[in-house]
Amino acid sequence: MDISKNVNLITLDCDNNSGLDCIQVNQNQRTNIPDKWKKGSTASYKLNCGTTSILDNSANHFNFSVYPNPFDSEFSITNSFGKTADKLELYSLNGVLLKTLDSSKQTHSLEGLSSGSYILQVTYKDKLSNHKIVKL
Repeated sequence: MDISKNVNLITLDCDNNSGLDCIQVNQNQRTNIPDKWKKGSTASYKLNCGTTSILDNSANHFNFSVYPNPFDSEFSITNSFGKTADKLELYSLNGVLLKTLDSSKQTHSLEGLSSGSYILQVTYKDKLSNHKIVKL
């Protein structure tokens, strides 16, 4: 669970959520945990929980950029270090895998897909990063 951008969060009750193991906070929140924040015994506060859900865009994006976004039929993905992703997968917002893309290519065509929002999941060195992309 990522609450690191909720700077005005006063109350948090995750006490009875046994499936929750990580609550992502920012540095200020980590050093000043409010009394009204409750977590279960299995959860811990961390600065980086990694990717916690298909829609989690807060995780480290490993310096990969997706552009243009939104796009008409094609988008490109680059990395500031000149690296390529190990795997690229396109998901619907419901978490359904729609397509596996060729990670060795920089430009990708989604001409056959309907307009809408999608999740591009980038795998690099056994870590996942999710990018919300929009096809016009």
